[in-house]
Formats: sequence, C-alpha cells, structure tokens
Amino acid sequence: MLGALASLATNPILRHGASSYFLAKAPLTAALHYLMALASVLFVIWPKSQFLRVGSPPLTFSIEAIVATLIMAYLSFSYGAGKFGDEIAQISPQAIIGQGLGRRGAVVGLTVLTIGQTLFFVVLALPLLVAAAHVSGISRENFGRALLLIVICTLAYRWLGLFTLCVWETQDFMRYVVARAAFVVIVVGSAFFFPASNPLLGLISMTFGEELRQVVLVYGHELSYATVTLIIHLLLLLGAYIMVVKLLKY
Repeated sequence: MLGALASLATNPILRHGASSYFLAKAPLTAALHYLMALASVLFVIWPKSQFLRVGSPPLTFSIEAIVATLIMAYLSFSYGAGKFGDEIAQISPQAIIGQGLGRRGAVVGLTVLTIGQTLFFVVLALPLLVAAAHVSGISRENFGRALLLIVICTLAYRWLGLFTLCVWETQDFMRYVVARAAFVVIVVGSAFFFPASNPLLGLISMTFGEELRQVVLVYGHELSYATVTLIIHLLLLLGAYIMVVKLLKY
C-alpha cells in the first residue's frame, strides 16, 4: 500500500498534472469561474415568490446539472487535448514516457489524474447541486444517478481529448479544432440527431422522462434516455481509454 502511494507520489504524469491543473493560475481561475457560474444560475432559477422566478421545481436541479455538465464537458475536452505546462513550456504525456517512466506508469498516472480532476469539479459543484436537488424534490436515487452520469460523461470526454493529443501531438491547431468540434457534435448536436445519447437530455429524462416519452425500446424493454446515455458513454470511455493506451509508446 505504502509502495503504491510512493509510486503515485513520484509519478511524473501526476506531478506535471498537479502543477498544471491544481497549482497554476489559469486552471484555478477556470474553476472559480465555473463555481461562480453555477452559483449565479442557481440564484436566478431559485424559486421565489416575488422576483427572479425564472425557474421552479423540479426544473431547478435539471438546469443546474445541465450547466455543470456543459462546463465540465468543455473543460474535459480542452484539458484532455492540451499539454502540461503553460504556453511557454509545454510537455505531453507521450514525451514523458521513456524519461524514467514506462507506458504502464503513464497509464496509471493519466487514470488517477483524470479521475481526480473530474471529481474535483464535481465536489466543487456538490453543495449547489444538493441545494438544487433539495428544492426540486429530487430523490436520492435520481441524484446519485445524475452524479454518475455527469462523472462518466465528462471522463469519456477527457479521454477523447487525450486521444486527440496522442494522434495530433505536434499539431496544436488541429487538436484545438477537433476537440471543440467534438464538444459541439457530441454534447450539443447529438440532442438533434441522436437524442437518446445526449447527456443533457439524459439529465432531463430523470425528472420528465415519462411525461416526455424519453424512452428507447431495446429488445422489448423500455430504457430511459439517462440509461442509454450512460451505457453509450461507458462504451465511449472504454473505447477512448483503450485507444490512448494503444497509442502511448513504450
């Protein structure tokens, strides 16, 4: 146990990731703006009797969760496709391999780093999401399902971003375009051409799925959009993870 912790503490991927995403000014500023955006949205949509009654239960939680998912999805694509360090000195995970770190160590480092940063953003939003769920009357089961959906989807997007980094490591502009195009197509566009896979509609279906008939018939069984979205993004995460592992050089 102690050996594993010591190995993680000295893992170059984790050390570069911690300094780039948890200690640098730009990512911390982005996290602050993320928190401020969620707080502002919750303030506006919080049900009131006289003013600012823009939303009302149970829409409060759905809107708050959708905003959190949108921001986290964009950051996941962006951070996944980006290199460690600032604009002056940048290094990719691929370049670290071979400098005393094998592919296995790189995979472990990337896995812990991506899960850790995803949970960091979830924890930041958790008090606001809990408040929104409480005023919306969301059950604990649906609240847990919503958090699971957000985590799985954003992790899948993070590894898709890493996939673009492995493919176009030296082409910054290509990675920038592909990552943001993927965000638009998967997170926004899928609501129109494949709604059952859209994470935003999946969050809505937890509250209004039966009323809106947001279900898919699979082998005679009705599955909600939330369930279908979760399954598809699990497969997407697994596929992106395997491709990144394969593309990482020894």
